[in-house]
Amino acid sequence: MYNIDPSIIIISVTLQDNINSVIRFIHEIRQSFNIPIIVGGNAIKLASKSQIQLLEKYDKVYLNLGKLNDMFTYIKTLRIT
Repeated sequence: MYNIDPSIIIISVTLQDNINSVIRFIHEIRQSFNIPIIVGGNAIKLASKSQIQLLEKYDKVYLNLGKLNDMFTYIKTLRIT
């Protein structure tokens, strides 16, 4: 068995139909890890208000970081804290 100790997880959701699966996936991740999770992709732009609220209820889940450079800057700040 592998010893997995991630410091951050990044999830990209392309299809709107997969948003609920990502919400369930984050729920599963939270049972083992309390680390930052960045969720992005085209589907997030199309997510319903209730889906966004479900994603935001999890501590350290971040959406809509915009440009890739902004994401890299944000990841660097997470590593420092």
